[in-house]
Amino acid sequence: MEPQRGTAVHPAVAPLSLILVLPAAVFFAAAALRLLQPVQHMPAAAADAYFHVFARMPREAKLGVLVLAPALSLILAVVDQCLRWRRDAAWRSAVLGLAAACRPVIVRPFAVMSALALLAAALWCAFVVMHAIAG
Repeated sequence: MEPQRGTAVHPAVAPLSLILVLPAAVFFAAAALRLLQPVQHMPAAAADAYFHVFARMPREAKLGVLVLAPALSLILAVVDQCLRWRRDAAWRSAVLGLAAACRPVIVRPFAVMSALALLAAALWCAFVVMHAIAG
């Protein structure tokens, strides 16, 4: 069976890579979120519950979900992207076009830092306002 155009390894590799890394990403997000506000309030309560699901897991399961699954995801994604880069000229062109479009932004690090500070400050202010409204 010949691979489809644009599909390097198998169509299931990309979603599988994402599924493998998602529980660890959500765990780390939950670990951070539960520290942002008291646990008796939402969404910290939900984050705390998710965090404690992992805390009650056996050590081997934690190792599998938090270390081995993301490592396997990384390997699958690297292989998929390397093969896709080699076989798919349209993908190469799209990635190079994206890199060329990002270049004017990347060469201005202080402008990028300022934009990130603006975004972070706006998100923080929205969080404070929502927290003040919710009590």
